[in-house]
Amino acid sequence: MKTCTKCGEEKPATTEFFYKTNNYLRNACKECTREYKNKWCEDNKEHIAERNKQYKKDNKERVAEYNKQHYEDNKERYAERHKQWEENNQEKRYAYTAKRRATKLKVTTENFTRQDVLDKWGTDCHICSDPVDLNDWHMDHVVPLQPKEGEPGEHTLANVKPSHPHCNISKGNKRSVSHSNGLEHRR
Repeated sequence: MKTCTKCGEEKPATTEFFYKTNNYLRNACKECTREYKNKWCEDNKEHIAERNKQYKKDNKERVAEYNKQHYEDNKERYAERHKQWEENNQEKRYAYTAKRRATKLKVTTENFTRQDVLDKWGTDCHICSDPVDLNDWHMDHVVPLQPKEGEPGEHTLANVKPSHPHCNISKGNKRSVSHSNGLEHRR
C-alpha cells in the first residue's frame, strides 16, 4: 500500500492508482495528479495558448506535416464528422454555400438565413405563387448573380425570395418573371 501525499488516502501501490516515472511510482495518486493538472491548465489558459501559438509559428513545416498525416490517417472519421455536421447544420451550410458563391463572383453580400427569407417573403413561390414545401425549396436570386445580360444581382435579403426547385431551375439565370407566366411546378 502507498499513501498519496496530496489527499492522504492509502491506495494499492500499482500503476492503476499511481503514475510511474523512471521505474518509481509518483507520490501523488492519479486522481490528485489529474485534479492538479486540470486546475493548472484552467488557471494558465492564456500562457498555454501563447506557448502553443509560438510553437506553431516556430515549427510551421512540422505542424503542417503532422496535420497532413493525421488527416490521411483519419480521412473516414473526418468525412463522417463533416457529413454529420452538414446534416445537423443545414441552415448554416446553405447560408455558407450561397454567400461563398456570391463572394467568388464579387457581388455585394449580407448575412441571412433561409428562415430570414421565409420571414420576410412568406412561404409562397415568388414565381408561380403556390406554397413551397418547407423541406424542399430554393432561395432564388430575383436578379441573378450571373445574368445572361445586364448587371449582376446582390446576395442580399432584398434580392432573394423563396421558390420551388423546378420554378427556379426553369427560370435559370434570367431576371424573375411575373406570377402569370404559366410556369407549372412539379409536386
